[in-house]
Amino acid sequence: MMILGVDIGGTFTDFVLLDTVSRRIWTEKLLTDPERPDSVVLEGTRKLLASCRMGARDLSYVVHGTTLVTNAVIERRGSPTWLVTTQGFRDVIEIGREKRYDIYDLHMANPAPLVERSRRLEVDERTSASGEVVRAPSREEVGALVRQLPPGEKAIAVVLLHAWRNPANERLVAQWLREELGPGTAISISSDVSPEMGEFERTSTTLINAYVQPLVASYLDRLEGALTAMGIQAPPLMMLSHGGLARFRLAKEMPVRILESGPAGGAAVAAFVAESLDIRRALAFDMGGTTAKICFVDDYQPQVVADGEVARMDRFKKGSGMPVRVPMVDLIEIGAGGGSIASCNSLGILAVGPQSTGSVPGPACYGRGGTLPTVSDANLLLGYLDPGNFLGGEMPLDPGAAREAFGPLAARMGKPVVEIAWAIQETVNQNMVRAAQLHAFDTARDLSDYTLVVSGGCAPAHACRLARELGIRKVVVPMAAGVASSLGFLVAPVSIDLRRTVLMPLSRMDPAVIAQACDSMRAEALGALADVGVAEDKAEVALSIEARFVGQAHSLALGIDVALLGDANRLAEAFKEKYRQSYGDCPSRADVEITAVRMQMLQRAEVRGAVTREAVGGKRPANTRIAYFPETGETSTPVHDRDSLAAGERIEGPAILQERDTTTIIPPGAVAEMDPSGNLIIDLAGMELTA
Repeated sequence: MMILGVDIGGTFTDFVLLDTVSRRIWTEKLLTDPERPDSVVLEGTRKLLASCRMGARDLSYVVHGTTLVTNAVIERRGSPTWLVTTQGFRDVIEIGREKRYDIYDLHMANPAPLVERSRRLEVDERTSASGEVVRAPSREEVGALVRQLPPGEKAIAVVLLHAWRNPANERLVAQWLREELGPGTAISISSDVSPEMGEFERTSTTLINAYVQPLVASYLDRLEGALTAMGIQAPPLMMLSHGGLARFRLAKEMPVRILESGPAGGAAVAAFVAESLDIRRALAFDMGGTTAKICFVDDYQPQVVADGEVARMDRFKKGSGMPVRVPMVDLIEIGAGGGSIASCNSLGILAVGPQSTGSVPGPACYGRGGTLPTVSDANLLLGYLDPGNFLGGEMPLDPGAAREAFGPLAARMGKPVVEIAWAIQETVNQNMVRAAQLHAFDTARDLSDYTLVVSGGCAPAHACRLARELGIRKVVVPMAAGVASSLGFLVAPVSIDLRRTVLMPLSRMDPAVIAQACDSMRAEALGALADVGVAEDKAEVALSIEARFVGQAHSLALGIDVALLGDANRLAEAFKEKYRQSYGDCPSRADVEITAVRMQMLQRAEVRGAVTREAVGGKRPANTRIAYFPETGETSTPVHDRDSLAAGERIEGPAILQERDTTTIIPPGAVAEMDPSGNLIIDLAGMELTA
């Protein structure tokens, strides 16, 4: 069976074609077209199929991941959206939690709501907190609201008070809106998008879904039609934010579920590699052309949370973005990639990112009109990149353009260009170090227990320095690391992750209420998996609860066996043990209350164990070139073709290992060895560890 993974990033679009029988892969990498990203998908698919002499009908399915939704929210490129909510509650989205994410910043700013106040409409209705319909909505009032909408409006979010408990009023209002406005209007209702307690988070999540729905539906319809026209018969699948797969139909109805679609692939491939190498504690590090992502993978599973944020005002400050209450991989993402722009402020302090040149115009060295100094330009000037072998020689780099872009920065800082280039490398590394340390602190983890598993075109050039600063002693650079997120799409399980609010103290636990929530999620999950051909007897189920001590504001997730659902005492003890592991101690007398029940249903991928890569072009003999390292200065450095390395072959740093889609830098003191599965294992014991 032949399957294709396609990951559209901010700078490059990556392709991996996998034969699930032989476990052989073929790869491709093209610059992303931000105006017509689907055209690059078609071009790359044709190119990859032609290179391995296969036709479109040979593909069993295609898995797609993209940052389209995240970028649309950040750049405010969604559709004009209206909010319909309960009378007196239209300002919930602006009031939020009345919490400052930085209590010392007098000029702190929150993200502006996606819907300005004049576009928030109110309905005279009310459902109580217990789910009783106190006052039903009026058809005439909804009709009057419709008459306020300008012609052609395409997106409406309906969020009524306590609809998570009883959606009757909300569904009635949505039905009337559809009848009045016709099928051309995208209507998102909170009881479908995020049926959970928390008016602010539920409103924010539903608004984001409505805001991007027309854009995503148009894009996926266009892409699906083009793939069908190519002769690909199987319906395409979409990578979801929590690391599972679903049909395009789900992504079009619930685009908020694909916010972290692309980054989830890096976490999935890290889990795949960790399991194949029996690494129980892995830190996934994915760095491409625009951003860097970091995620913990424990016991071969990427960590998944029930909510997150998008469009943060401050990349390191939790609470500075728009809340999103859907399952997603628990990662931290910062603006640090090959296209991140370097600048110098009025105090002469160097900064890198978060602004990026993207694919257009791209770094100066791409020769596509870019004039600003970037991380990729710095890596070229340091001697880390081969100007004649970038993308296997298909995209030559221009060192002269890179040096010219660095001229004003070097003159202003009064340093040689190579020292400025190294300062940029070090600065972007420190940005990622800080992000990883904050993520570890927030999740109570010791980074020295972890192995760094790398993906993304830019990551292998930075991985060893990053690991050293974090106190990590081993780095794994998988085969085809430069396009590994696309491979992650192909080894991810088909899965659905659901959550229901169930608020009750364990001292008064009603197993019937929990069972009802589980039955509801099970039915929904089975329907979603059946849509992609997964039979009930092939599906695995994982249950967890979210609980807290009575009086606390935040909950802790706890994986449980189904047998525990009827035993309040054992649930309480299990929660307290998890609480001690996370925080060191727990209140002795406080009662425990459940806040939510979660269910994940999945079928694991067919591909297990190592994959092999089809040789890309001819293998090149080892040579040398001048490269800069702070330990040695500019020095003649061995350059190896990674595809030419045999299993067990050891390379001592400093050294450069290049392949078509990425370059790995081995600093002085580090030692790399190729394992039998084609993974590059780098031992940093010879480097001075910071942590």
